[in-house]
Amino acid sequence: MISDEILEAQEGQVASMFRYYRQMMQEQIEFWQLTDGIDIHTESHCERVLLLALKLGDLRELKLRSMIALSHASIFHDTRRKDNYLDQGHGDRAAEYYREFCDAHNIKYLPEVYATIKYHDRDDAQGEEYIRKEAPKHSLASEGEKSDDTEGWLEVYHSFKDADALDRYRLGPWGLAPKFLRSEQSRSLMPFAQQLVKDTIDEETMKKVMEVTRPFAERMKRGE
Repeated sequence: MISDEILEAQEGQVASMFRYYRQMMQEQIEFWQLTDGIDIHTESHCERVLLLALKLGDLRELKLRSMIALSHASIFHDTRRKDNYLDQGHGDRAAEYYREFCDAHNIKYLPEVYATIKYHDRDDAQGEEYIRKEAPKHSLASEGEKSDDTEGWLEVYHSFKDADALDRYRLGPWGLAPKFLRSEQSRSLMPFAQQLVKDTIDEETMKKVMEVTRPFAERMKRGE
């Protein structure tokens, strides 16, 4: 669990938003539990991604709606995993769970979050194509914003995928391929992300994970 000491060092609204959405995740959101004895895709991962996403959003000076969208995506994106491997399709399942959850709990549903979760486990080109088709259908005119927020959706999608990628240090020192990060702000968070893993994952668990991932180290370095 991310400590109060780490949170107290954060600037702006990062710590307060993190605490609010972590509590929602812990008290209301249900994760499918994985049975292979290694926790690398459930609550602890989503907690770190939440903090990384908020820090990245703060660095990129995103509007409040986008910060909320990043928070929603962070705490829902891996809720419907079947295993710890590629499991392409877990994004689809988690996106549907997010939509159902918002309806059941009277929470404002954000379509850009649905798009981000749905395509977070696929190539950028697929997610971007979906967003460019879908975003113009969702007018924000009633909220006093421009009607076509395609660029805002893409910002959330790209920033979230970078935050998720930054937590690949949990897979070992070879887990992250920095060349695939999408912004300078994302790259600037690499030391923080690496330290966050050290501060939140015990040595025994990290050793077990690295035993599994070490044979794939070179592929991970290439971003495969």
